[in-house]
Amino acid sequence: MFEFIKYTTEAQTAVITINRPDVYNALNTKSKSEIIQAIELANSDSLVRSIILTA
Repeated sequence: MFEFIKYTTEAQTAVITINRPDVYNALNTKSKSEIIQAIELANSDSLVRSIILTA
């Protein structure tokens, strides 16, 4: 689903992990877009109560 991030849910928490180790997790336009999509996905899930953004 995503190329530059990993999206998982644990209990009531969505975890968005930036996964670009080759460039030390630097953000580019595509990764920023994927983060926004993941946040929207978490927002639409009624079970998610919090979001963790990590790298």
